[in-house]
Amino acid sequence: MFINRTLGTWLLTLGSLLLTLSLMAEVYTPYTVPNPRTTDGKAFVADPDHLLSADERNAIQDAAEQLHTLTGVEMVTVLLDDIGEADAFDFAYDLFNEWGIGDSETNTGVLLFFTMQQHDIRITTGKGLEGFLPDGACYYIIADDIIPLLRHGQYGAGLLAGNQAIIQRLTTRQAQQELLLGYRPKEPKEQPWKGLSLFALFVAMIAGLAYWAAPRCPQCKKKGARTKDEVIVYATYTASGRGIYHHTCRSCGHQWDEPYTIAKRTRSSSSSGRGRGYSSSGGSSGGSFGGGSTSGGGAGGKW
Repeated sequence: MFINRTLGTWLLTLGSLLLTLSLMAEVYTPYTVPNPRTTDGKAFVADPDHLLSADERNAIQDAAEQLHTLTGVEMVTVLLDDIGEADAFDFAYDLFNEWGIGDSETNTGVLLFFTMQQHDIRITTGKGLEGFLPDGACYYIIADDIIPLLRHGQYGAGLLAGNQAIIQRLTTRQAQQELLLGYRPKEPKEQPWKGLSLFALFVAMIAGLAYWAAPRCPQCKKKGARTKDEVIVYATYTASGRGIYHHTCRSCGHQWDEPYTIAKRTRSSSSSGRGRGYSSSGGSSGGSFGGGSTSGGGAGGKW
């Protein structure tokens, strides 16, 4: 009887120890988070603890792919169950720089970082996006679009809403043009008027093209309307999207709307059969992020 009790106590202690070690192994550091690019060179979602459903991961992945196609911005979403006593700001900062999210020259990367046990959500931006995604904008995206859904346990819907809010800010006509051009102002070294002349010529060409492309006012028949582009429904691989151009005539002030259709997205032949390796824990290298970095821009919150 004594031996049985001793054996039972020993087994119970061993089981508790193994459980404790197992739980400890699940606490991540910025350097142990599985990089999804190790198995999928086009992945933008890391969910090693499977906190999302497959459909939720795919929806967030599709949104990130859309943004990358339209602007070149790398938008990465990372969900972790537990980061222990680590500070979420420092963790996201180190993870962003460890993976090199965004282009190495323009630093146009953005990280949505979610931790379940700490109830933290952060948006961390590369320096090249701070003009389009300032800290205040990141704060309101978190407070208005993400946290209300997280508080109802809708983690996938909340993160997708955050992705879509970021897309909306980065795909305005002005933002998209500047991001695709990769404009980076530099200090003139010699004969600065030459650079200014070329820039003025470029601005004049853009202005001329914009004038001829501008719609004609249905009331006064003149060109030169101011146009605001609003995307109502983003296009996916299975359905087309919808948008509206809001026009205001510069001459007479007449306002009118012009709806338009956004074509369905298409997959390239090289990626049509690839798997969704978002929760990779290793494997052969399938690609990497662009080598970007962050200086700590963004915002965070708790739900």
